[in-house]
Amino acid sequence: MTLFSVINQQLAILLVAKFAALAIVVACAEYLVFPHPLQNGGLMSWEVGRLRQPLMVKGATGRVLDWLFSYPRISGLIALRAVIALLILFGPLTIVLNPWLLCVFVLVSMLLTFRNTFGTDGADQMGDLLFVGLAVVGIVTTHLTMNVYLWFLTFQACLAYAMAGFAKAVAPGWRDGTYLVGICGTSTYGNARLRDLLLVRPTLSKWLSRGVIIWECFFPLVLLLPLPLALVPLIGGIVFHLMMAYIMGLNDFVWSFLATYPAVLYCLQVRGW
Repeated sequence: MTLFSVINQQLAILLVAKFAALAIVVACAEYLVFPHPLQNGGLMSWEVGRLRQPLMVKGATGRVLDWLFSYPRISGLIALRAVIALLILFGPLTIVLNPWLLCVFVLVSMLLTFRNTFGTDGADQMGDLLFVGLAVVGIVTTHLTMNVYLWFLTFQACLAYAMAGFAKAVAPGWRDGTYLVGICGTSTYGNARLRDLLLVRPTLSKWLSRGVIIWECFFPLVLLLPLPLALVPLIGGIVFHLMMAYIMGLNDFVWSFLATYPAVLYCLQVRGW
């Protein structure tokens, strides 16, 4: 029995949910352990963020939002999101696809996104897609909805990687490696040791950048390659995300994007070509 013959529809859904939940646990833990950005003096201060719309400051609406989103009360919403994610991470399929649990989770996630319209990234966006889709599957648990969801995630992964690759490919700074050196020199996403290494080895920086561009642009070929050759882009993705977690601290990226890989493996099994 091969690896692919045991990745059936339900197992693929279960693995998608587990990886996605792990990404949420990691993201929530970062906020709960390092809450300073959410505090009044932080970059995600509600005192400042609510000023973007008069409705968020004045009247009853403003008072409700202020009660819900001010620090430290916002930590309660984050903790609730983490608890639900833990239930999904360690629970059986009946818990994973519980529509009430998933709908509450999506609602809490939407509230947190509404509070912080900036500071999100591709991992957050992928997480929203993963859990909104899971909620739909939980409400309408049929073979068709599961199949559509898994194919949607597969195409979404291909689109996300390809568009990121094309965006880098048209930027001279990415093609010659200077952007990679610049990112490694930042305080938020930087790595001083790697920056120093790439500064004295510009050729290495250039080909590392080009390698990422090539892999991202051609990731959609995973749908056309025969097995087991189709595993190569997926293994490349695992290595890429682990490196980004180590170098740039993008810890939730690992799990939110790898959450799409069980869907890709399932679709490779049933694609018919």
